[in-house]
Amino acid sequence: MKLKSVAAFAISGALAVSLVACSAEPGETPDEVQSVKIRWASALSGGQNHLVTDWFATEVEEKSDGVASFDRLYGGALLTSPDILPGIRDGRADGGGIPLAYYAGIMPLVAITSVPFITSNGRAIMETLNELYETNEAFRAEFEAQNLHPVGFTPAIMAGGSKEPITSLSDFEGLNIRAGGFAANVLAHLGARPVALPAEEVYEALERGTVNAYASFALDTAPSLSVQEVAPHLFNLGIGNFSVQVDAINLKTWNALPESVQKLMTEVAAAKPQYTMELIANGTDAACTAYADAGGEVFTVSSGDLQRLTNELRPSLLDAWLDGAVNAGVDRAVAEDFRDEYLAAIERNEAAFPDEDPLKRCSELAGAR
Repeated sequence: MKLKSVAAFAISGALAVSLVACSAEPGETPDEVQSVKIRWASALSGGQNHLVTDWFATEVEEKSDGVASFDRLYGGALLTSPDILPGIRDGRADGGGIPLAYYAGIMPLVAITSVPFITSNGRAIMETLNELYETNEAFRAEFEAQNLHPVGFTPAIMAGGSKEPITSLSDFEGLNIRAGGFAANVLAHLGARPVALPAEEVYEALERGTVNAYASFALDTAPSLSVQEVAPHLFNLGIGNFSVQVDAINLKTWNALPESVQKLMTEVAAAKPQYTMELIANGTDAACTAYADAGGEVFTVSSGDLQRLTNELRPSLLDAWLDGAVNAGVDRAVAEDFRDEYLAAIERNEAAFPDEDPLKRCSELAGAR
């Protein structure tokens, strides 16, 4: 079947849609389909989150035989991390990768993924969020309120790095450290001084000495920004998942897409967890090698200290998340029910998809302490 563009018009935001005439092969009936070109944004140009976002676009293009194409606007060319959700919501881009850690105030339910000491299992995070989007009305409504349709979630297991080696928890005392979300609460509990910085500014801040350590990064994001050059030493506090990225499409744009394209995107999104876990495994090896090559050492919190921190901090941090959700306008009973569903689904999916904390790999490649 051959496709020929016969008309073009705009339907929502920046989305370009063309009617494409299909010339019939023998035995086929002539028809018309729509080809679409989607403005697809990412604040990053490397690392796990960016690669998953780009994989989705590539898979849809290839499987649609050219009916769907993506205008890739990466590396903050159109929207930076703090601007990307409103940019997609308002139609400046049709879709892309949104780091939800920046938007806890307007998406308070999904912010539960940033509560420390719940899980380091990335597959469990993805399966849980996909499940809750289908089954939990309040969670789905949170995306609809921002004019977003998710096409997959990407976990972020927290890695941290420092200019000087960390050898014990006491080394965090007085440390200026880039961190955000609830991870900043954990580091403040250890005596550190958290500093809020966009990921894109961390290298320069480390180089200038504005901060001397960083946290709230996925493991392979740091080497994609070359921060191991100025802060080669890793630390693993067992915080686990600290945020998620959602690949999402402007909801009005989604509703205007041809049904066949919607179906294809849904199928590609369903395959994303398996691809993401393979990407994390490969990215972990590459990242750990980059840190080892930079002469970095790895500090891993002891099991005893991890259990102590979990017992001391997890209940209060879950309460802080709950209070934040209520203050953002979520009914307390709704938030409590969502919390219970989330924790139960995490436990169920951890059992179904056993996985190891990816930071353990770095201890095998560098001087573990």
